[in-house]
Amino acid sequence: MMGYRRLETLLDVAHQGFYVKLTCGCGHVRRLDPHKLIARLTRRGANTRLDRLNETIKCGRCGGKSFQATHCDGPLKWSR
Repeated sequence: MMGYRRLETLLDVAHQGFYVKLTCGCGHVRRLDPHKLIARLTRRGANTRLDRLNETIKCGRCGGKSFQATHCDGPLKWSR
């Protein structure tokens, strides 16, 4: 039986081989490598929980912070 593991932090997402998907209220969607994001945020002492990313990251299009952070498949599956 396969267990279910809740993905709560960027490290959880990275360990499972996923990328982070940020979907803003303005419609902008961005997929990010969690390893690079972890490095950037920990240098600043920022929180790496998915539900708290909007405290430190802004939308690249509108500058807002009203986005949903989830996990998604990495770039190898995007091309299929």
